[in-house]
Amino acid sequence: MALKLKTRTNFPALVSVQAPLLLSKIGSAYTFSLDMDSLISTVFVSSSPRTLTGTSGAIGATDSSIIFNASGAFTVTLPNAALYPGRWLNLKSIAVQTVNSASTNVVPLAGGAAGTALLTNTAGKWARLQSDGANWIIMAAN
Repeated sequence: MALKLKTRTNFPALVSVQAPLLLSKIGSAYTFSLDMDSLISTVFVSSSPRTLTGTSGAIGATDSSIIFNASGAFTVTLPNAALYPGRWLNLKSIAVQTVNSASTNVVPLAGGAAGTALLTNTAGKWARLQSDGANWIIMAAN
């Protein structure tokens, strides 16, 4: 179950709930009950796109969109996929550069074994990744 809410700082947040959910019917009305004692939730707060320059950098815990603006090869450290199952990352290059992961944890768009390639050396390349709990899967790219 996913709940959308606004935090006090007005950042949109997605709460993923993994807990027993009970649906009850009283007359013609339905009610939902959630066992708060067994509630496990993860909150991902979206942030503004961040631009990385130079030759290497890391994606932070609250980053969701990254713009690469460097020359030559760029090595990025992705968050540990095991800590963020289901998390999405949007990556975009605005310069002629190759972007690779610092670890062998990226499954290509066509599938297969995990590698390091993220973006080829053409300005305007982008990829949308999602964590499967073990690796970052390229779900869409150009």
